[in-house]
Amino acid sequence: MHKFNPSYFTRGMSSMSKILAGLVIFAGMAGATGWIFDIYFLRGIILNASTMRINTAIGFILSGIYVFHLPSRKMLYQLLALVVCLLGFLTLLEHIFDLSLGIDELLFVERDSISEDGKPGRMSPSSAMAFFLSGLVGLFYMLPNPLYKTSQFFSTIIFFIGLAPCMGYLFGESLFGGANIYSQMALPTALGFVCLGLGLLVSFPEKGYVAVLHGKYMGNTFARIIFVLSTIVPAILSGIFILLNEHGYTASYPTIFLVCMAYALTTILFTYKHLTRINQIDAQRVQLLADVEVSNKELAHTNAELAATVEELSSTNEELTVSNEQLEILNSRLLEANYEIERLSHTAIAASENKYKHLTESISDIFFALDHNLRFIYWNKASEINSGGLTAEQVLGKSLIELFPGMKGTEPEKCYLEALRTGEFQRCTFETTYNSNQKLSYEVSVYPYEDGLTVFIKDITQKKQAEIQLRELQSRFESIINSAMDAIITTDENKNVILFNQAAEKMFGYCAADIIGKPIRQIIPQSLYQPYAPDNGFGYMAASKDDPNKNLYGLRADGNNFPIEASVSDLKLGEKQYSTIIIRDITLRKKAEQQEKQLNNELINQNQQLQQFGYITSHNLRAPIANILGLTQIFNTTNPVDPINQIAIENIKKATVKLDDIIKDLNEILVYQKAINTSREWIVLKDVLNDIKISIAQHIEDSNAQLTTNFSKVEKLYSVKSYINSIFQNMLTNAIKYRKPGVIPKICVSTTVVEEYICLSFSDNGLGIDLEKNKEKIFGMYKRFHVHVEGKGLGLHLVKTQVEALNGKIEVESVLGEGTCFKIFLPYEQLN
Repeated sequence: MHKFNPSYFTRGMSSMSKILAGLVIFAGMAGATGWIFDIYFLRGIILNASTMRINTAIGFILSGIYVFHLPSRKMLYQLLALVVCLLGFLTLLEHIFDLSLGIDELLFVERDSISEDGKPGRMSPSSAMAFFLSGLVGLFYMLPNPLYKTSQFFSTIIFFIGLAPCMGYLFGESLFGGANIYSQMALPTALGFVCLGLGLLVSFPEKGYVAVLHGKYMGNTFARIIFVLSTIVPAILSGIFILLNEHGYTASYPTIFLVCMAYALTTILFTYKHLTRINQIDAQRVQLLADVEVSNKELAHTNAELAATVEELSSTNEELTVSNEQLEILNSRLLEANYEIERLSHTAIAASENKYKHLTESISDIFFALDHNLRFIYWNKASEINSGGLTAEQVLGKSLIELFPGMKGTEPEKCYLEALRTGEFQRCTFETTYNSNQKLSYEVSVYPYEDGLTVFIKDITQKKQAEIQLRELQSRFESIINSAMDAIITTDENKNVILFNQAAEKMFGYCAADIIGKPIRQIIPQSLYQPYAPDNGFGYMAASKDDPNKNLYGLRADGNNFPIEASVSDLKLGEKQYSTIIIRDITLRKKAEQQEKQLNNELINQNQQLQQFGYITSHNLRAPIANILGLTQIFNTTNPVDPINQIAIENIKKATVKLDDIIKDLNEILVYQKAINTSREWIVLKDVLNDIKISIAQHIEDSNAQLTTNFSKVEKLYSVKSYINSIFQNMLTNAIKYRKPGVIPKICVSTTVVEEYICLSFSDNGLGIDLEKNKEKIFGMYKRFHVHVEGKGLGLHLVKTQVEALNGKIEVESVLGEGTCFKIFLPYEQLN
């Protein structure tokens, strides 16, 4: 048997609603087409019968549209439902109060259509009522809280309003077909209302009264059968009653139809309530069956577990029986073993006593035992020797003070009494003089037990002397360590500080008490070593000493770091590993090296500049001077008014101006070279950029240049401000000056950190430079690569001169026609 699927039923009913809505739209479109093109068949089908009014056709079209889109609940479809409702309501008002509101022939004027009430173009009251109810149903469905049951009840009425005329046409009854103005209706109209009523009724198959058809329970199955019967049976009964009426056996036709319709409505309403209750009972039945099935499965599982448990118990019982038999055998053997053990125990005790006595007698330290009254109950051979020859027979049974009166009130007596009182181990030391000139030291260890005390007395004279010598050596060692000029630090196997001399305190700013026990990385962090060392020990310190390019830094208590040189020596004592680090502050040496490096760089730069000046003097200055000398040769001194004299003077003037420009350029270079001795200061790059933007504001505005910056990595420098300003000025001016025609210049200024340098980048989308041809000339004096733009070719030369004066370097990346990127690398130390 095919199992009912609620989801298929819901989709089927929704599809059926859309199909019926389409038929309603089709009926309206057919009627409207009949009126537009004057086709009588499309308006009425049956000749000389009632025809569909144009208002009815429009009502069908609007109703079909909002029924098709009911689930969306959009405002447009709510307005369509409201229009249909108003159309039916106003037409009813016209019928009831015999009015003419001008809506009957608003679009078309009837000439040949049948209008028995004498009002052409007006739909029948039953049609008006059906449209009024269908508009209400559409609005009720599209409310925020839809009235599903009310809407479905009205939809049923609409269905019967259309069904009545269909029955009249089917059986030829004039009352149903149009003999009365309150029931007259064209056949297409009647069929349209049948489809409209059914379409509205099944629009929401899982809601309201129709929900009783949706489901897989017994009540839902009965409901689907009764629903079909309640719609088909009245039609069959009506036909039978009409045929009987024609032979005089039944009541009038209206009575027959009303009885059948009442039967259908009462059947539907009566069965809805009971079928709903049946559904609830059936749902409970299904749930009970499911629960019973789950319980059965659990019971079966429990039974299986019980069976397994019973089987295990049976097996266990058998094993226990076997075990009991074995235990009985073992018990008999144990009894025999106990007798043997008792015999062996007596033997072992005697042997143990002999062994214990032999052991105590062989101890080289004094060992004796006292009872709770401090009377001797044991006295070993070493005690006899160290007490001046007192034998065990002389000592045993005597009290401590009786034999040794000098012990009264001494530390050992106090230690004995305290051990007896607390029941805990005690230890003390005491000194005595031997032969009136030798001082001896002893350590007394007292162990309480149930019968009294056992006492060990150990001669620690040599140990005391060694401790005194060790303290003297330690004092000398500390004196040597603290007098050292270099920091000396010792660490344990965990690299924690255990020694920190005075020089280390002064160097790092920590007290020894504050740093001892702390990890060495607190003052020599590996993170300050560039590049990082891969190991976890002191390899990075050794590497820094072996390789001068790898710097090692110490970290003072105030957070400042400083360059150091460290040497590490390891010492292994047993399983423990110790390391001693000797550290020297090389700040002054580093400064001296830096100054030496800077002086060398300055000398190299000065030599290069001298060569450049030599070139300028021999080439750039020589040309204008040679021109002047040549012009003086052609000057006519004998005839001042000679025309050649005027030409010579003009050319001499030009050569002199050229010579003056060269001298000014040389002077500008010299000014910048002297500025390196200017004191350095903190320079905020954002502020520098803003100042330059103000100074070249007209150039930026004329070119519409777009300038972006990213100083997030490095925001400020400790450098020469005039140099940084000049670098920014030349870079930005060149980027704007050498832009591509017709293209908005885009300039980006950013900072990054690359290894030991701060990288300042200037990139643009300008004309670019052919580096294959001009890479070696790009920073030369008076070198220009785009002659159509005014300039001297001095800017990049000045930038390179200033960067090198700051111990930096400059690189260029460029593609002809795409743009250029200048990267200026300044030493990382300019952040400090």
